[in-house]
Amino acid sequence: MKHCITILLIALSFTLIAQSEPKQYVGLAIGPSFPTGDFSKTVLSDSTSGFAVTGIGIEFTYAYQISRFFGLQAIINYSGNNIDNPNLTNQLLALHPDYSATIEVTKNWRSGGLMVGPYLTFPLSEKLS
Repeated sequence: MKHCITILLIALSFTLIAQSEPKQYVGLAIGPSFPTGDFSKTVLSDSTSGFAVTGIGIEFTYAYQISRFFGLQAIINYSGNNIDNPNLTNQLLALHPDYSATIEVTKNWRSGGLMVGPYLTFPLSEKLS
């Protein structure tokens, strides 16, 4: 299924025609969300550990060019990461071997954002900026 979607997106990209005078554009990005720092740390005794694993990141962009070098842009993003339940459970059981434990997480890590503001563009050639 993944291969069919990839082939479809590549085929569609060849059929698109760029605008001669672009005034606006829309962008959509989907990819992995890699946890870093304390967010990805997996130390049970450290209260800042997030036990996060790789998740999904989505970003939607809309931009409108007002003049040749200036425009306005809005970006909405979302990131979702699961919690490393097996690692968390194993560390808890290693700390207390006489007990049994089951960890059930009903809510995972999620974050989102909205950014609205101006942007500048600098022409590198007649058709590239």
